[in-house]
Amino acid sequence: MTGDIQREDHVARQQAVRLRRSAMGLGAYACTLTLVLACYLAGQLPGWVLTAYTLTILFINAVFFLLIRGGWNLRLRRPDMTLEQTLASVVPGLLVIYFVQDALARAGFLLLALVPMAFGILGLNTRRSLLTGLSIYASYVALLGLLAVFEPQRVNPVGDGILLVAFLAAILQISLLGGYINGLRQKLRGKNEALNEALTTIEDLVNHDELTGTYNRRYLLDVIERETQRCSRGAATFTVGIFDVDHFKRVNDTHGHLMGDRVLAAVAAAIDGSVRRIDCFGRYGGEEFLLIMPQTDLHGAGIKADRLRRAVAGLRFEGEGDAGPVAVTISGGIAEYQPGEAFTRTLSRADDALYRAKDEGRNRVVAAGADRNPGAVDDSPRPASANPAGP
Repeated sequence: MTGDIQREDHVARQQAVRLRRSAMGLGAYACTLTLVLACYLAGQLPGWVLTAYTLTILFINAVFFLLIRGGWNLRLRRPDMTLEQTLASVVPGLLVIYFVQDALARAGFLLLALVPMAFGILGLNTRRSLLTGLSIYASYVALLGLLAVFEPQRVNPVGDGILLVAFLAAILQISLLGGYINGLRQKLRGKNEALNEALTTIEDLVNHDELTGTYNRRYLLDVIERETQRCSRGAATFTVGIFDVDHFKRVNDTHGHLMGDRVLAAVAAAIDGSVRRIDCFGRYGGEEFLLIMPQTDLHGAGIKADRLRRAVAGLRFEGEGDAGPVAVTISGGIAEYQPGEAFTRTLSRADDALYRAKDEGRNRVVAAGADRNPGAVDDSPRPASANPAGP
């Protein structure tokens, strides 16, 4: 569950970055649009070209925005769509270059055609960057071919030839440099991801019990302290439950410590798999477990705690050799937080209730402040004397 949440957060962050890149691209389009408008006002472009350019860039940006916003890009092999956005940006530029009248103005637009390649640094390796650059170059060569056929008077063989050579040189250098920079970014990203994974692993080790995989005492005390502070600000109450495996020493002495570890792990799994997502459960120490139940009063906690007690009572373990099967039960004590008290006092009252459950015969749940929780059910015979085998 935690891994799924982390992956979803990672994808959400990536999508947010892609949306920001699209916004940056729209800013670049706006700069080019300013130049197109200037050419129109100078009589270098017909009005319909200005309109067509504006509508085209709006359409292109809207399409990519909706693809990212709706998550459709995640179905693609490369969801960043850097190559697609770069090539799409060339189309409106070629339209303007074809119709602009002055050769020097055409060279200015050709210079702006290198801008999408700069954005390609954010997501294109050397091969894909070269592919993008050569595609742009080939498109411009084709455009010059069309001009040479239909409007040869607008083509200067010497000037346009020099411009083609310079344009190709710029494309090659930008592609190689962009691919190198992108490679460095990928290495840095990989190291950052490895570092984040290491930090997550360390955090898990710090906050989780090695044997049971549940939260450890340190983390549980942090949570109950936060719950105490939250309630002090007027939030709903919470209840804590302390559970202890009955006759655990007998299990260790009769079946060995490996069986004891199996019992603790199974009890923890049975309880942890039955609590709510807002609850916090873990190993409190030894064979004791602590359950923190936010937004839960004593009555609701008593019903829940007894349900957990019955779930554990149904566990069975196969002993080795002639030892026979092993059945375990738990006893529990629950206490509802009282406004103004320290969380250590809440834990102390739950611990006192736990020992009362032990004294009353085990395999039961007792609530602090009452002789017995009305929801508790006694499934075990009452011993002749209290605590015959210790806790």
